[in-house]
Amino acid sequence: MKISVPDAPQRINATGVKEFIEGKGDVVVVDVREECTGGSIAGAVHIPCEDVVRDVAKYADEWKGKHAVVFCSSQSPDLDQRAALSLLPSLSDVDSPATVFTLVGGLVGWMREFGTDAALTQGYDAAKWAQEGEATP
Repeated sequence: MKISVPDAPQRINATGVKEFIEGKGDVVVVDVREECTGGSIAGAVHIPCEDVVRDVAKYADEWKGKHAVVFCSSQSPDLDQRAALSLLPSLSDVDSPATVFTLVGGLVGWMREFGTDAALTQGYDAAKWAQEGEATP
């Protein structure tokens, strides 16, 4: 049975991602920035966008059993949208029910809301995020 492929990834806000993390949902958060500087969402994996796009079949197979895949980058939409759009048809090819999301507001929004919360953010650097868009809580 083939799963229908949505035209675009769904969007999720920082609070929705927090609920996934706290609920220990079967979710993978993927930071697609070239360099993972200034901090990241706790538990996120860092895979640059170009790597996701190049090896999309590999990642679709790896993540096919997940409930959700959330892509994030410094500001949304940019690299996260590109990575998400490349993954959607590949997840369908492996009959995955995973929902693909992009983080509304990107990591700037995340850091504004949860940057200083060590349970949700690792390696937070307030100076870096102030330069990226005043993302200081």
